[in-house]
Amino acid sequence: SSHKIKMSSLQMVGSKPYVANSPLKSSTRVTLACRSRFSVRINAAAQKAEYIWYDGLEGSPEKGLIFNEMRSKTKVVPKAITNMDASQFPEWSFDGSSTGQASGDNSDCILKPVRVVPDPVRGDPHVLIMCEVLDAQGNAHPTNTRAQLVELIDANVEAEAPLYGFEQEYTMLTKGGNVYGWPKGGFPAPQGPFYCGVGSEAVYGRDLAEAH
Repeated sequence: SSHKIKMSSLQMVGSKPYVANSPLKSSTRVTLACRSRFSVRINAAAQKAEYIWYDGLEGSPEKGLIFNEMRSKTKVVPKAITNMDASQFPEWSFDGSSTGQASGDNSDCILKPVRVVPDPVRGDPHVLIMCEVLDAQGNAHPTNTRAQLVELIDANVEAEAPLYGFEQEYTMLTKGGNVYGWPKGGFPAPQGPFYCGVGSEAVYGRDLAEAH
C-alpha cells in the first residue's frame, strides 16, 4: 500500500485493532496491527549491547566533578552474539561534538569494541562492550589512551604478565553536599591518622563501602 501509517495511530476498539482515520480495509488494518505487535515482541527479545567509552573531557579541570567521563549507548542486536568475541560486534559511530572529541563540522567518531562482558543488570544475553575511540579515518583518537598503552607493550612487558584495572576511589557526600565525616564548615586534621586508618575515629562510611 502507498499509505504510510504511524505506529502511534494504532488503536483498539473492543478486541479489534484498527488504524485511526485509515482508508485501509478492515483485514489490512488487523494484519498491520498484528505485525506491529510481533515486531515489538521481537525487539524486546533482542540482545542489547551497551557500547561504553571515555569522552574527551576525561580528567579535565573544566569538567571537574560535575559529570562522569564515561559515555554509553545501546545497540539492539536482533540475533544475539554469544561468544563474547569483541571482533564479532560491529564498529559504531557517535557524535564527537557532543563529547568533546570532535568539532561540529566534522563530528563523526568511531567506537571499536575491544572487550565484551556479560551485562550484570539486564542479564543474559545482554552484554557490556568496552570500546576504544577512533577518528573518522579509523585512526586512534587523541583521547584513546588505550591505543597509547598498546604501543608501549612489547615482549618484555608481556613476560611480566602485568594486570590492569581501576582503583575504586570515590568521595561520600552528605545531602547538604559536605564530605561525609568532615566537621561542618571546616576541614579535618592532616591526613596522617586517616590514611589506611582503622576505628570509628579515623574511618567513616565503612558500611556504605562494604555494601558497595
